[in-house]
Order: sequence, then structure tokens, then C-alpha cells
Amino acid sequence: MQAQRERSGSGLLWIALLILAALIAMAMLPRELPSLQNVRYREHATLRHGCDALDARACVQNCSVDRLRVKLCPPTSRHGLSVVYWCALPMGSCPGTVLTIGGLERTSYYRPCADWSVCR
Repeated sequence: MQAQRERSGSGLLWIALLILAALIAMAMLPRELPSLQNVRYREHATLRHGCDALDARACVQNCSVDRLRVKLCPPTSRHGLSVVYWCALPMGSCPGTVLTIGGLERTSYYRPCADWSVCR
């Protein structure tokens, strides 16, 4: 009986430690989306998408507040949290940029406006 109490007490201690670790990890996560003014652009977008990437970056940066959209995407097996900004234009294709939660550009290009709201 004594051994069973010790085991259940030890199990409760591990659960409490796991909860504490989870709370600490949550407190360390960024609480704000990255600012478009502080994006650190990388070469990937321009190497992959050329002038479309440069144009998409400029359009998102200069997008009016009423057209600018944002979506926070959950971590994937390959990337952590991502933030997608795009400019909802009346045409069929919209410029957008995908950033890490820290503000590092993953890519920028044009794609159908409705596609930006789906995390990939």
C-alpha cells in the first residue's frame, strides 16, 4: 500500500512539472505578429519567383489598411508558426508574403486571393 502511494505521488509530481513546463513555454512564445516594417527579406523568394517576389513585397508593404489581410498558421513538421500577409485586391491574383513568427521572410509571390487564407 505504501509503495502504491509513493508511485501515485511521484506521478502527480511529474504531471505538475509537465504543466509547469508547458506554461513556461507558452509564456516564452511571441505575443505579437511580426511588423511588416521590420521584415527581414531573404533571397529565396527572388530566386524562386523573380520579379513577382519583389512586386509582391512592395504591394503588401504599400497595401491600404482596409485591404491588408493576415492569418496566423500553426506549425508544420517543416516550419514553426507562420504569419501570412496579403493584399486583397479586386483582381483574381493577390500579392502576399509568408513570414516566420520572428519576421523572417519565407517567401513572397502572387496567388489566387482565396488561397492565401488557407494555411499550407
